[in-house]
Amino acid sequence: MSGGGPALDERPADRVASPSSAAECAAAIIEAAAAGHAVVPWGGGTAIAHGNRLRAERWTALLTRGMAGVHEYSPDDLVITAGAGTTLAEVQSVLSEHRQFLPIDPRWPERATLGGLVATNAAGRLRAAYGATRDRLLGFRAVLADGTELRGGGKVVKNVAGYDLCRLLCGSWGTLGVVTEATFRVHPLPPVRRWMQFGAANLSAALSAGVAAHRARLQSAALAAVGGPAPALIAALHGAAALVDWQERALGEVAAAHGLQRGVEIAGDEAASRWAWDPDPALAARATLTISALPGFAAACEPLAAALVCDVASGVVEASIDIAGIGGDGGLRRAAAALATAAGPGGSVVWPRVPAAWRPAVDVWGPEPSTLELMRAIKQALDPGGTLSPGRFIGGL
Repeated sequence: MSGGGPALDERPADRVASPSSAAECAAAIIEAAAAGHAVVPWGGGTAIAHGNRLRAERWTALLTRGMAGVHEYSPDDLVITAGAGTTLAEVQSVLSEHRQFLPIDPRWPERATLGGLVATNAAGRLRAAYGATRDRLLGFRAVLADGTELRGGGKVVKNVAGYDLCRLLCGSWGTLGVVTEATFRVHPLPPVRRWMQFGAANLSAALSAGVAAHRARLQSAALAAVGGPAPALIAALHGAAALVDWQERALGEVAAAHGLQRGVEIAGDEAASRWAWDPDPALAARATLTISALPGFAAACEPLAAALVCDVASGVVEASIDIAGIGGDGGLRRAAAALATAAGPGGSVVWPRVPAAWRPAVDVWGPEPSTLELMRAIKQALDPGGTLSPGRFIGGL
C-alpha cells in the first residue's frame, strides 16, 4: 500500500491498495480493517461522487483495475466472465469479434468497470429494451469485510436456487462486498442499429412526441427528449431491417404530427454525446418517474437545468443543474423540495453529484425506503464492523 491518489469529499485516501487477485483483495481489506480504516472499492471512478459523506476518520481506496481480463467466454452460450477491473469497452471489444455485445450503456465505457457496473446496478439509454446490470448478471465472486470469498449465481441462465445473491449484491454500492469477478449474459448484435433525431421547437414538444411514440408501442431500443439549445427527440432502433424500417416510418409520422422536423441519421457515438447531458457536472439530479409525470417534472426542472434529458422509454430524467444560478445550499434545499413534489407519489429523485460543502442540504439518495431496516440487518450481518464504505449508502448504511 502507498499513500496519495483518490479522494472523497475532498479528503485524499490515507492508503491505496491495488490488488491483482481475490486473495490480494482479501488481504488488503483485512489489513485496512486492522489499521482502523474504512475500505472504499474504486473501479473507474465514474460514479464515485454519488453517496453520503464517508463515516470514517481514515480510509483506504481499494483499486480494482488490477483485477482485469476476460477469464472465460462462450459465444455459443452467450456468456462471458471477466475480472471486476475489466472495463466495459474492453468487454465490448472482445464480444464484437463474434457480433455480440453486453447491452449496458452507461457513460464513459472506457472507464466504467464491470465491478462498478455491478456495485451501482448501472444502466443507460438501452435500459428499457435490455434492462439494467442486475438483469444481465448471472454470477459473481466477491470478497466480504472479513476477507471471506462469496460466490453467487453461476455461468448458466437458470442457476438460482435459494437466495438470489446476485440481486442482493447488485446495487449495494460497495457496502456489502468487493466484486472481484462477474459473469454476464450477452446478446447478439442486432442486424440493424439506427439512430434517428427529430428537431423540436422546445423540450415540451419533443417530450410530447416521445410520450406519444412510447404509447404507440413502437418498441424503440431507446427514446429520449433532449433539452438545451437544440431540443430534439432521439431514438435508437434495433432489429431486423424490415422491423427497423417500419419503426422509422411510424416514428416519423408521430414526430411530424407533433411539429418535429426530421434530422439526418446520426452515428451512435454522436447520439450518445447528445444525450449525455453533461460529461462531468458539479451538481446533478436524476429522477425515476411514471410516464404521466414526465411533462410536469420536466417543466419544473427545466428552469434549473443547464442540460436535461428525459428518457421516455424508462421514465428516467437526468439533469445537470446550473450551479451558478442555484443560490447556494439554501437554493439547493428549495430546488430539491420542488423537484420531489413534481416527481409525485410514484416518483423519486436522487442527487448523483453534489458539492461536498452542500451535502447537508439534501439527501442524495432521496426518501428512505420501507426496506431500510432490512437493509440495515443485511449490512450488520455481512459487515458488522462497518468496514466497507460506511455511511455512504441509503440511510447512512
